[in-house]
Amino acid sequence: MSERLSYIIRRFSERLSLNEKQTRYASFLIICISIVIYSNNFIQTVTQKMWLDEIYTLVLIQGENPLSLIRIMYQGADTNPPLYFVSANIINNLIGYPEYSLAGFGLIFTLGGLYFINKTVKLYDPGIPAYLILLIAATSCHISCYLSTEIRSYGLYFFLSSLIIWLYLKNGNSGKDHILVLAVTSLILYTHYFAAVLVISLSVHSLFNLRTRRNNLFAMLGGSLLFVPWVPAVINQYHKVGASTWHSFTGWAGFFDLFRYVMGGAGFLFFLFLIMINARKILNIIKMDSEKLRMRLLLVLSLLAPFFYLLLYLNVTVMSFRYFQFSVVSLLLIYVIILHKLLNKRLVYYSPLLILSWLIAFKGYNNFEHSESIRVEQAVNYEKHRIPVILSTPHEFLPVKYYASEKSLIYCLNDSLAVKDQYRRTGKFTVDYHILKTYSEFGKISGLTTLEELKKKEEFYITVDENSAVIDFLSDSHTFRKIDDNFYMLSKKTKNDL
Repeated sequence: MSERLSYIIRRFSERLSLNEKQTRYASFLIICISIVIYSNNFIQTVTQKMWLDEIYTLVLIQGENPLSLIRIMYQGADTNPPLYFVSANIINNLIGYPEYSLAGFGLIFTLGGLYFINKTVKLYDPGIPAYLILLIAATSCHISCYLSTEIRSYGLYFFLSSLIIWLYLKNGNSGKDHILVLAVTSLILYTHYFAAVLVISLSVHSLFNLRTRRNNLFAMLGGSLLFVPWVPAVINQYHKVGASTWHSFTGWAGFFDLFRYVMGGAGFLFFLFLIMINARKILNIIKMDSEKLRMRLLLVLSLLAPFFYLLLYLNVTVMSFRYFQFSVVSLLLIYVIILHKLLNKRLVYYSPLLILSWLIAFKGYNNFEHSESIRVEQAVNYEKHRIPVILSTPHEFLPVKYYASEKSLIYCLNDSLAVKDQYRRTGKFTVDYHILKTYSEFGKISGLTTLEELKKKEEFYITVDENSAVIDFLSDSHTFRKIDDNFYMLSKKTKNDL
C-alpha cells in the first residue's frame, strides 16, 4: 500500500515539474510571501503586549550605561550573559523606542542567520536555491515568530550559531578564518550559556579529525578562554537562583518536541509524511553524501536538544528548546538539503502547505503568549491602580524570582484579584511594559531607595525586601492591609485611621 502511494505521489510530482522561467516566477512569489510573513510578525510584535521575558529585558536595560549594566549583571542581576543586553542598551540609548528598535534588531540578526545558512547549504550543493531556505524559515513558527522579533537574545544567538557552523564546516585555512572562529566562539558564549554545548560538540568533533581541524580546535579554545573573566558572574548567578523548580515540559514526548517546535504543527506532519514515503531514498541521500562527516555532524547537533531534555527529566538542569538555536540551525540545514534532493523544482507546489503550517502555528503563538497579559490588564484596570513598587534590594531579585518560580515581586493591590489563585504566580501575572516602566521611574530598581527619598514623593510606595516581604508602606491618604503572603489590599484612609 505504501509503495503504491509513494508511486502515485512521485508520478504526480513529476507532472508538476517547472521549467526555468516558471521557477523564476515561483521563486519571486515565494520571496514576496516570505517578506509579507516577516513584516506581519514584526507588526504583531510591536503592537501587542509583551510577555515577562521581554519585560525583564526592557527593565534591565533602562537608564543604565553599558559599563554599569555589565557591573550589575556581573553581580547576578540576570541569569544570562551580557552581550545581548549591552547591545540592546546601546541601541535603546541611541535610537530609543525600544519596542520597535529591539524587535528590528532581532529581525536583522535572524535574516543574517538565514544568509549564513544559505552559504552553508551551498557547501553541499551550489544548486540549492536561496528562496527554498527563505520559504522554510518563514513558514517555521519558531524562526519567524520566536527568533525574528522577540526582544530577547534568540535572534543574535541564532545568527552566531549559523555563523560558527558555517565557519566550522567551511574549514578555512587562512589566518582570517581562524580569527573569525575565535571571535565568534567568544561572542556566542557571551550571548547564551547553552552555546557551550555547541562549542564543546565542535571541539570534540575536531579532536576526532585533528589532522584537518587542528587550527579550528585551537581557535575555539582561544575563544573559550576569553570567556573565563565572566565565570565568576556565572557562579554569582547560580548562587542567586539556587535550586530551581521550573520545567518547561514533562514526559518522554519531549524527544519529538524539537521538530514540532521548529516547524510548527502542520509543517512537522508534512516532514513526517515525506519521511514515511521516502525513507529509503533519504537514507541513500545521507549515505551517498560526498561529505559524510558534515552530514553526520549536523545530525549529531540536531540530537543534542533531546539529550539535554533527558538531563532535564533527571532534574540535572533547566532548559527550553529556545536555548538550542544551533539545533534549529542544523535541523533547518538537513530539512532544506533533503527537501531539495527529494522534490527539487517541484517544491513550489508544496508551498501552500508550508504557508498553512505557518498560519496555524502563528495563530497558536499569538494566542498563547499574550493571553494572560490581556486578561490581567482587563481585570486590574491599571490606569486606576498604578501603584509604584520600590525594591529595596538589587535588581537581581526581579528575574531570579521569576526563573526560580518563587513569589512575585509585583503585587496586585486590587480587591477583585486578591483571592484569585491563577494570578498568584509570577508566570501568570504578565504586565504591560509601560506599567513596569512607570514603577522604575519612581525608584531605581537596580539600587537602593532610602525612605527619605521616598517621602519627597507625593505618591504612596511599597518597599519590598529580597524575600518578597513588604517592609514599609508610606502614604498620607491610604491604608494598607496584608491579605496573604502574595497579595495586599489598598484603600483610602477613613476618619478612624487618621
